[in-house]
Amino acid sequence: MARARWCGTKRKTASTCKRPFSCGASASLIDMSSELEAVERVNADVVVPFTIEGRDVRGRIARLDEVVDDIIARHDYPDAVSALLGEALLYAALLGSMMKFEGIFTLQASGDGPVSVVVADYAAAAGADGSVSIGGVVRGYARYDEARLAALGDGPFDLGMLMGQGRLVFTLDQGQYAERYQGIVELTGASLDRAVRAYFLNSEQLPSEIIAHCAKVDDGNGPRWRAACLLIQHLPGGGKIRGDDVAEENWQHVRALMQSVRRDEMLDPALSLHDILYRLFHEDGVRVFAPSHVALGCRCSEDRLRLIISSFSEEERSDMAEENVISATCEFCKTEYRFLLSEFN
Repeated sequence: MARARWCGTKRKTASTCKRPFSCGASASLIDMSSELEAVERVNADVVVPFTIEGRDVRGRIARLDEVVDDIIARHDYPDAVSALLGEALLYAALLGSMMKFEGIFTLQASGDGPVSVVVADYAAAAGADGSVSIGGVVRGYARYDEARLAALGDGPFDLGMLMGQGRLVFTLDQGQYAERYQGIVELTGASLDRAVRAYFLNSEQLPSEIIAHCAKVDDGNGPRWRAACLLIQHLPGGGKIRGDDVAEENWQHVRALMQSVRRDEMLDPALSLHDILYRLFHEDGVRVFAPSHVALGCRCSEDRLRLIISSFSEEERSDMAEENVISATCEFCKTEYRFLLSEFN
């Protein structure tokens, strides 16, 4: 298991008054024979929480379609870098959707390999009282050395080949509702999922299993990027109530069912996330909760950038300008901003 280093302080009471899967949330038991209105069947750009009846297991299933394809298209990265960014966006949405209050969850991987940085963040949308009800927005970017990446050949590539040695940093900032919280784990293994499992084990002390896929898929309408993941967690208390042997048997049972899901099923837009959950866990009973919808969103703005540029000295602004124009491009959304030097003088 990846070694972990943790820094920060415990969250305030406001951020823990409800668990992400609290029984107070609206939930429905999936019954494929019922009318569609009985449960919202969703396909893409969404995160769906669920629990497995009687097994002391909770989870989340997520799929990004237009969101991940749009973000990747804006950057025009090589496929290997695009797949890594898509996976990071997926995890940002998955973990960010667990916030109960307005805030920003940031995932940043850095290493000494050809891909030096991958960043994705999720900003939760909130109501007037700060509680999250509908979902949030994601954005992301990567940095890589084109020559070093080309030297790797045609692939396939794993995480170690792309990023080398490094770390994955998880930052949760919920402003007035909680103190800033940060976790750091080493980048180890062939993909990001091992580091994400280490994050869950250290932050929540819960055994977790996760399956994630990000790939370019052609469903007849041309190739487009899709990403999907399935997370399960073993809840505490089951061992004390049913006995450790029974609790472990329950956990291994759900893990075995989870591992039977195929990549093509996870990425198939014609197969809803509820259908996947039903196929996997219908014999035990799976209860789904209200979904968190995910959209593309960037927090850059002309006013914000103008304020940043104005903080530099007149000499520094002159060095930035070309033909009396200062140009800047947002790394996240690739929006280009142009300012006349005279605006600041």
